[in-house]
Amino acid sequence: MKKLLALGLFSLSLHAADPAADLPGSQDDPAIKRYAKTFIYRFQDKSFERYILPTGKTLKSGPHSAEKFANSLTIEGRVTRRIYMSTEADRSSLELFRNYQQELKAAGFETLFVTDASIDSRIAPSYIDDDFTHGVMGPSANTHYQSAVKKSPDGSVVYASLWAGSGSPYRPSYAPNKAPFVLLDLITIQGMDTRMTVVKADEMQRRIDAEGSIALYGIFFDFNEDTLKPESAPMLEQIATLLKAQPSLKLYVVGHTDNIGKLEPNLNLSDRRAKAVVKALVSRHGIAESRLAGAGVAFLAPIATNATEEGRAKNRRVVLVPQEKTL
Repeated sequence: MKKLLALGLFSLSLHAADPAADLPGSQDDPAIKRYAKTFIYRFQDKSFERYILPTGKTLKSGPHSAEKFANSLTIEGRVTRRIYMSTEADRSSLELFRNYQQELKAAGFETLFVTDASIDSRIAPSYIDDDFTHGVMGPSANTHYQSAVKKSPDGSVVYASLWAGSGSPYRPSYAPNKAPFVLLDLITIQGMDTRMTVVKADEMQRRIDAEGSIALYGIFFDFNEDTLKPESAPMLEQIATLLKAQPSLKLYVVGHTDNIGKLEPNLNLSDRRAKAVVKALVSRHGIAESRLAGAGVAFLAPIATNATEEGRAKNRRVVLVPQEKTL
C-alpha cells in the first residue's frame, strides 16, 4: 500500500504484549509483532496447506473459495493463522487494521489488494468465511481487508492476509462488547517436506556407532497430532530391520518438536508421538516392547534456529538413541 496514514495520526502500538489471556498453546508468529492489549483468540498452524488469497473484491457471500472473489491467488506452503482480539472498549477495527498495515510495510510487505466497508459494505463482513473464522464477527460492516506479499533476496516469498472487524458474539468475558479483532494469516511458499529418502538399516547402525544417535525425518504426523501417517511406513520398516539384525540392541525413541506453541503441550505431544512409533514397531513389526522406550523432549534440544521455517523443519524429528547397558 503506497499511502498509509501518517505516523503522527496515531501511535504505533504493535509490540510484545502480555499473553496472559492467549489461547493455551498459542504464541505469536515471529515475523510480525502484535497490537498492545490484545490476546490470541484462535490460532492454527499448518506445515503445508493450500490457501486462497483474495486479490480482488468479493463477488458473493458464503464459503471462502476462489470463486468468491473477482481475483485471487491459490498458493501452497506453510500457513500460520492468528486471530487477535482487543481487551480495550475504545479501540476500533480501523485502528488495529492501520497499525498492522504499518507493521507489514515495515517488515517489507507490498500491498496486492486493499478494501474496507465503505467500498463493499454489503458483503465485507464475510470477506473471510471458513470454519476457522466462524462466529468471530457479528453483523457489522466495520471490516477492512488487505493482501500483501514479501519477496526476499534469498528467493523466499511470504504472503499476508489481513482482515479486521468487530462484534464477535462468542467473545470471552474479558473482551468488551463489540471488541475489534484482527485475523493475520501468513503463508510461506515452500515445497512439501520432501525428506522421503529412507535411511537404510545399515546406515542407521553406522551413524549410531559413530555419533551415538541418529535423527530421522521420514516419520510423519499431522500438525499437533500423534497418529502416524501412512508415508511413515518405509522408515518404520528400516528401524525394525535394524532391530532384528541386532538382537541385543535396545533403543530410546525420542520425539522432538519445533517451538510453535508452549512447552508443556509440546512435551506432551512429543512424548505421545515417540510412544506411537514404539507402538507401531511392536504391533506391526513384532519388536519386543522391552527393547524400546519412548520419550519426548519438545523443543528443549534444537539443532537449528526456530526463528525460520527451515530451522523449525530440522528440529521436528525422531531420534534413535541406544540404551546404555546396565553395569
